[in-house]
Amino acid sequence: MLRLTALFLATFLPSLYVALISFHPGLIPPQLVVSIVAASLLKLRTQKRNNTWSLKLRMPIAS
Repeated sequence: MLRLTALFLATFLPSLYVALISFHPGLIPPQLVVSIVAASLLKLRTQKRNNTWSLKLRMPIAS
């Protein structure tokens, strides 16, 4: 029973959160947005400094 509950929560809570956020963007905490943007800028700066930045595709391109 615990596994089914965990499966249900893991399946539906993220999708519910995305649905709420896309309907009400004001629900995202501003501090979270600031930290995400800062982390992505720091990552870009580090990659650029190390000359390792490139476009990495996670899915294969269909030909």
